[in-house]
Amino acid sequence: LRMGLGTDRQGRSILARAVYSIKVALEIGLIVGVISVLIGAALGAAAGYYGGWIDQFVQWLYSTLSSVPDLVLLAVLAYMFTDSYFDDTSKPFLSLVPVYSAMCMSFWIGPCRVIRGETLKLKELEYVQAAKAIGFSRPYILLRHILPNTVHLMFINFSLLFIAAIKFE
Repeated sequence: LRMGLGTDRQGRSILARAVYSIKVALEIGLIVGVISVLIGAALGAAAGYYGGWIDQFVQWLYSTLSSVPDLVLLAVLAYMFTDSYFDDTSKPFLSLVPVYSAMCMSFWIGPCRVIRGETLKLKELEYVQAAKAIGFSRPYILLRHILPNTVHLMFINFSLLFIAAIKFE
């Protein structure tokens, strides 16, 4: 590996460091993408389907968090995690928890808005109305009929967030 791209001033292989940085970037993209889509889908589906105070709370939450710049949020979280269990540089996965947290706190907003809008549309369709008329519970209808019909949007949002997390990192 030392001969691939040469070494830096400390004698470390540039190729090995480049391969390691690719691993870290893919790890961040995957973790942030999955967590953000899951949080956004759960909150968006609940807000769109139940409405009322749940919808108002979720809208307030994503409006508030989207008003905070991402880099400021990252700096605050990095400071919060200083001298904590997650500040151990010998465990690279744990030392990235502030980065994961900051990105997930701002990246779930897009999927939440999209899933909420789709849920508002889906809950008015005939098959959902029929499930209500038969007497299925609201959580059952949400989990069995609404969320499976939003999976395509979750995949699209994951692919966009995967790239965005790598670029932000």
